[in-house]
Amino acid sequence: MATLGSLNVIGVRTHHPTLCRTRVTRQLGPSITPDCRTRQGLNRELQDAALGKLTTRICVKAESAGRRVWMVRPENTSRTCSQCGHTDKANRPDQATFACVSCGYEANADLNAAANIAARGEAAEAAWQEAGAPSLKRKKSRRRPREDTALTQAA
Repeated sequence: MATLGSLNVIGVRTHHPTLCRTRVTRQLGPSITPDCRTRQGLNRELQDAALGKLTTRICVKAESAGRRVWMVRPENTSRTCSQCGHTDKANRPDQATFACVSCGYEANADLNAAANIAARGEAAEAAWQEAGAPSLKRKKSRRRPREDTALTQAA
């Protein structure tokens, strides 16, 4: 079993108060604010990462190996304690550190979030098993089936 956090890349790229291609920027001309310059760099990095393709490849490989992949919502995974389940903004004193204000658990923030995502995947797997392991609907492939060509017929 594999668990992935479903990242809304489009929302990350567009949800910002000062977008570079707003009406105001079009009226002002080619001037770009420093915040927009940062956003352009983030957009470029997200496009280079091709996260959607990576997710698809992981799902295809897992399916060919007979494994399931659970896509879970990653909300508050970096603020929730993986030990006691307490969720609070104060649990993140800085970007890299996680310190639970309820139980005192301290860890790297990324490792704590990964543990929470894995726990959500295990909960989804358990709920699926408890429901009698019904067949899961799969998205249809957007790719057209490969047609036989002269090269494949000759082989």
